[in-house]
Amino acid sequence: TALMTIAGTPAPVAAQDAPSPDDPEYYAPVCINTNNVIGGVPDLTARSRRINTCKILLAAKDTLLGTANPNTLNWTTTIDLASWTGVSIRTDFTYRLTLVYAPGTPTSLSEPLKGHIPSILGNIPALTHLHLYQNELTGEIPTELGNPSDLQELYLYDNQLTGTIPTELGNLSNLQRLRLEQNKLTGNIPPQLGNISTTLDTLRLDDNQLTGPIPPELAKLSRLEWLRLEQNKLTGNIPPALGTGPITNTLRYLFLGNNKLTGTIPPALAKLSSLWWLILNNNRLTGPIPSTLATGPISNSLRDLRLHNNQLTGTIPPALGNLPRLQNLRGNDNQLTGNIPPELVNLADTLSYLQLHNNQLTGTIPTYLSNFSNLRWLLLNNNQFTGNIPTQLGNLSNLQQLHLNDNQLTGNIPTQLGNLRNLQQLHLYSNTLIGEIPTQLGNISALRQLKLNNNQLTGTVPTQLGSLTQLRQLHLNNNPLSSTIPTQLANLSALEELHLNDNQLSGNIPANLPASLQQLHLY
Repeated sequence: TALMTIAGTPAPVAAQDAPSPDDPEYYAPVCINTNNVIGGVPDLTARSRRINTCKILLAAKDTLLGTANPNTLNWTTTIDLASWTGVSIRTDFTYRLTLVYAPGTPTSLSEPLKGHIPSILGNIPALTHLHLYQNELTGEIPTELGNPSDLQELYLYDNQLTGTIPTELGNLSNLQRLRLEQNKLTGNIPPQLGNISTTLDTLRLDDNQLTGPIPPELAKLSRLEWLRLEQNKLTGNIPPALGTGPITNTLRYLFLGNNKLTGTIPPALAKLSSLWWLILNNNRLTGPIPSTLATGPISNSLRDLRLHNNQLTGTIPPALGNLPRLQNLRGNDNQLTGNIPPELVNLADTLSYLQLHNNQLTGTIPTYLSNFSNLRWLLLNNNQFTGNIPTQLGNLSNLQQLHLNDNQLTGNIPTQLGNLRNLQQLHLYSNTLIGEIPTQLGNISALRQLKLNNNQLTGTVPTQLGSLTQLRQLHLNNNPLSSTIPTQLANLSALEELHLNDNQLSGNIPANLPASLQQLHLY
């Protein structure tokens, strides 16, 4: 517009309209500050990134929030971008976006996000970390999240996301950690994830509803340390490629439990030279336990071997005694036969958990188990063991659970079991044990469950059991116990279950039985 002037008077400056949201200068007040300076000179690339990031986040705000309180995110043009909730600008002008509901932590949102993941987030320039976990986000993972070439961490776990895993995530050539666990994702695991072969060290897809086979392409991930695929509906065999590809030198944690996997355990897994945890439980695996798991490169590193709840057959390989770092051995709920190999004595210095229950094991309980000074759980119940309970088990000072029930054990209950001061569960029921209940069992101050029912125990109920103030379950039923019910049982202030039925007890029921009692069986 032409400006009219009066002679000798300068023309006034025309008033400019405020920039609109379509104009990059609309965001300039929050995108230009001293942080956009390199060597004292304003950096135009950093300025452009800030402007673009402002535009993208403002456009994404409502979609992320959903029904959450708008004040959860303070994103507005009146506040500097560096002070926006969850926004972190690094010294190299890369960006991290962390929007996490974790009460008690300094950076937690005031309430969880309840919307969707906006596809526009995939356009944030120089985005290196996108953390949106522990919210209530729904909907699908946008394919556009496969765009940010600088992305190093993508954490979307613990939401309510549905749909499939985008194949485009395989384009994230700098991605180091991908965590999508604890959602409701369906479909197959994209083989394209194997393309992130030189950077990915963590892949967590556990606790979803994924189906189909495990892609053998994952074996190309030469830096992978964590592979967690448990708690899904995966089918097919365990790919032998997992024991032959570049993954063999780096993988430490392999979690494949709680799926529908079939076939045998690939002997090639023995080549995983860095593996600490091998978790294959709750599948439909068949065949024997490969002895190569204790003779290959894996033998020098393996700490945790969980094979329980499958359909494995054959005997326990004696070679398992060659695992010098093994702390946890769980082979329960299979169809294993034979004895417990004497070679397992070599695990005495390291093993903390030995669970072989619900099999078809025979023979006697090895006395050498008394050398396992770190043992916390010894679960051998529901087998066909015979003979006496070794008195030497009383040396296991760290033992917390001893389950020998549902076998064919005979003889007396060893008085030495009273030395197990850390024992919380003692299950000896459904055997053919004889003799009296040792009074020394009253010394196990930590005991919470004492189940001696369905044996041939005689004598009286020891008054010393009244000292077990932590006891919650006392099952002495179906024995020929005699005499009266001790009044000291009224001291068991935590007791919830008292089963004394089918004995030869007489006299009165003790008064003032604890108020915590929920089950009382006397007849």
